[in-house]
Amino acid sequence: MILLEGRFGIEKSKNRAREIMFWPGMSKSVEKMVSECEVCQKFQRANIKEPLLAHEVPKRPFEKIGMDIMTYKSVDYLSCVTFQN
Repeated sequence: MILLEGRFGIEKSKNRAREIMFWPGMSKSVEKMVSECEVCQKFQRANIKEPLLAHEVPKRPFEKIGMDIMTYKSVDYLSCVTFQN
């Protein structure tokens, strides 16, 4: 089924279905399809909230840095930040 090609989860699959087609009971059908999809269940993200942890405040610049990799419009970016007081 075209809706499950991207494995978007329930809400995104419903939105995608609304963009391309309609049938009576569509929301329930999409919920059922996603909940029965083995691949969807295997890779479903757990909505577990991680506890907030206090970070040690660095005493000087560049003592602690953070990095993240992201993609926007097919371009990869590396974001680097320094933590300072």
